[in-house]
Amino acid sequence: MDPLQQLIRERMDALGIGSWAELGRRSGLSRATVHTIGTQPRRGLPNEATIEGLAKGLQIAASQLRAKAFEAAGLPYEEREVEVGGERATLMASIPNLTDDDVEELLAIVEAKRRRREQQERSSH
Repeated sequence: MDPLQQLIRERMDALGIGSWAELGRRSGLSRATVHTIGTQPRRGLPNEATIEGLAKGLQIAASQLRAKAFEAAGLPYEEREVEVGGERATLMASIPNLTDDDVEELLAIVEAKRRRREQQERSSH
């Protein structure tokens, strides 16, 4: 069980949520979506609407859930305010409209760039 799934189960127990269907209703998400996130290995991150919905249903801060999602995906996470302008603002504004497949593709690109940067840093030392 990954860290996100563990948090989901802990909150379900604490709130007396006895089924994935009930969590889906409380979260405004489908039973299938919450069941998949709660039980299946993920390669990427849930989209922001899913994180917000789950946070609502589990009665926790979205940032807490987001941090566990990043941890489960093996990605670094830091809650911070970022000034965005120009191209970054366009990218940030498009995030809520991305599909889960779009998010997975973008994460793969980001991860590849991060690995390349780390390799370059190691080879320069």
